Amino acid sequence: MLKADLRALCPVTRQGGLQTCWASAGATLLKPALVRAGLMRADQELSLDYYSAIVMRAFAHIYRRMKQEIWMDEIGPYYSTEVYLTMLQAGLVFREQFHFPRLEVTSRSGKTYYTDIRTSESIREDFIDELNDARTSGKKEAFSEILDHYLGDLSAISRVPVPESFIETHKPQILVTRQENLDRILGENLSSTRPVLVEPAQIEARVKASLDQGNPVMITVSRLEHFKRMRKTDFGAMSFSTETEAEEYAGEHAITLVGYGTRADGGTWYLLQNNNGKKWGKNGAVAVSGAFLQTEVDRFFILGHGPAGP
Repeated sequence: MLKADLRALCPVTRQGGLQTCWASAGATLLKPALVRAGLMRADQELSLDYYSAIVMRAFAHIYRRMKQEIWMDEIGPYYSTEVYLTMLQAGLVFREQFHFPRLEVTSRSGKTYYTDIRTSESIREDFIDELNDARTSGKKEAFSEILDHYLGDLSAISRVPVPESFIETHKPQILVTRQENLDRILGENLSSTRPVLVEPAQIEARVKASLDQGNPVMITVSRLEHFKRMRKTDFGAMSFSTETEAEEYAGEHAITLVGYGTRADGGTWYLLQNNNGKKWGKNGAVAVSGAFLQTEVDRFFILGHGPAGP
């Protein structure tokens, strides 16, 4: 039986081949609060292309300044705790307002068609190659032209400004359950908001309180092969095993908790929504247990200061 279900406000997103799960999960995290504040309607969707482009542009410039080879698979560590603030400070752009430019691609069979960077691996490869060439040449103008060509010119986009008061009151609280994760965030200066170290046993109460208040909970996982095997689990029936300790850190993936319910035996399960479309899991989501939250999740993001918890 479902106790909370936020899917009506949090439709399933699809990040495609881009390493921009932060933008997808960030949009899911923020939408209910934006709707309650009257900044957008429930039937509107934020433009994931626009926010993905913002993140990718910022990331590319970071690497250019560092004089390091650009590799978009490493986008997470730079924006994992800041992407939602980046989105709010950029203003609101809705799905119909901005899409990635459609570019010409020639298939191996010689057929020509048009698609964009989200759906085409060859376009993504060309994008990275050209950025690295421009980076090594030192031509700043060429670098910007490449960003505009593949990601679109964002300068003329009409945005709905987000009041500073909203941004200030909706800064997420970041919870971590392991000291090594806290040390990494602080050591690499990954967040302008100081994370809070909590006991694993406290997590479920905090997650439930946030969902009961109408706020999704953004989480990150790092044992990605373990995570991929979850996609065929049935709602309410899952008792997730955490026995694959041999799997090590493999980057971070941001996803969202959008509800919870109770099993027939009285246990709690949580509705976890991914960013890979409705064909993933059951209509884009799977059920996870409290054990999953306590052992598999690296960080929790709860809007505002969140409930005090036990």
